[in-house]
Amino acid sequence: MKQVLSMTGYGSGRGACAGFRASAEARCLNHRYLDVSVNLSREYAGLEQAVRSLVSGFAGRGRVEISVAVNNYNPVVDKRMAEAYMRMVGGMSGKFGVNLNVSARDLMAFPGVLETPKGRGAEKAASTAVKEALEAAGGMKRREGARLAKDLCDLDPIGR
Repeated sequence: MKQVLSMTGYGSGRGACAGFRASAEARCLNHRYLDVSVNLSREYAGLEQAVRSLVSGFAGRGRVEISVAVNNYNPVVDKRMAEAYMRMVGGMSGKFGVNLNVSARDLMAFPGVLETPKGRGAEKAASTAVKEALEAAGGMKRREGARLAKDLCDLDPIGR
């Protein structure tokens, strides 16, 4: 008997490469055609096509929702930007006659001071996480499909 697959499944995965860590969740639902939905942060939107390619290699039909989060644990401080903010704060202090204390935490929160460089590490970490999530979802679909096949065979004595 041909293997029966459930149309629904869920899986999660993780990946890491060159200071990047990624986590992914895959949710598979019934749908007549292949409908892929990818949720990535704007910063890593360039990875969407690679994620879509992985999904289309995994599923021929159904709705597949993929959420991917990528974090970089090798941030870089843009010293010129930090210096520019500090000059601006110093100028405001002198002009308005107030003492503006800026902590390192405050300074790193200003836009553009703390950069997260992009690179192939992000794509590799995301790819590993997505593959792991899809494999886990596929395992769930196979297990549920086997239960469905057993239930159907138990109901239909002719199918045995």
